[in-house]
Amino acid sequence: MHAQIAGCQIEFDDLGQGQPLVLLHASPLSRRMWRPQIEAWRSNYRLIAPDLRGFGGSALTGDKASLDLMADDVEALLSHLKLQERVVLIGSALGAGVALVMVRKYPERLRALILADFSPGTPLEARAQLDRMIAFIESHSVEDMAPQALTRLVSPETQQKQPELVAEIRRIITSQSTAGIAAALRAVRDRRDEVPQLGRITIPTLVIVGKEDPLTPPAGASRIAAAGRIAAAIPGAKMVEIPGAARLPNLEQPAAFNQAVLSFLQGL
Repeated sequence: MHAQIAGCQIEFDDLGQGQPLVLLHASPLSRRMWRPQIEAWRSNYRLIAPDLRGFGGSALTGDKASLDLMADDVEALLSHLKLQERVVLIGSALGAGVALVMVRKYPERLRALILADFSPGTPLEARAQLDRMIAFIESHSVEDMAPQALTRLVSPETQQKQPELVAEIRRIITSQSTAGIAAALRAVRDRRDEVPQLGRITIPTLVIVGKEDPLTPPAGASRIAAAGRIAAAIPGAKMVEIPGAARLPNLEQPAAFNQAVLSFLQGL
């Protein structure tokens, strides 16, 4: 399905019935990353999964994007769908950043929040790394970038034991455009620091992190420790670690991810 929103075509899935869950994907992927969840949940929930601006079937419209603009797209999509009920936002990485902007700009839309693989700030070290990634994607093809992306996204265990999954993730990555990926990297680099607002979040929140992240974020802190700080900063937030997964626990360990999400939803 697609909708024309503020001059930009947004592709999305809208499947199932029940409590609406809005699924916001990671970069450099698309809404296709949520296929295991859509298959498992569509009989009990309404699942709305857009391609964020510049990814999948959604247009970029120019060469720039921002997390605020992506959040505005999501809000406009929910208005387009005439959705009155409050939604549960589930965001992975880039999608989690967009979800936090939604919390700041459109709190009346939200019933609960699930953040997977999210780091809210962008320290100088991270900015330098993002600049290098932008320079690389602007001078290479998506196929050239895919091996680096896979190393960051999936655990060594997944690479060894789930070659078909790794191949599918690679197909999703290589179907994206270099312009969309570069725009998203700039959006993350230039994003507003959302850390100060974490303590003001009042909706139920779940933080999910893969235990096997092959890389560590800047300043030498583990991603699990970073997720723990996020959960501690949000009043009443819960945190779940997913063994055998790095930055895509919903794909690497879908049963454990789904169980964590469903247990959280049942407690709302």
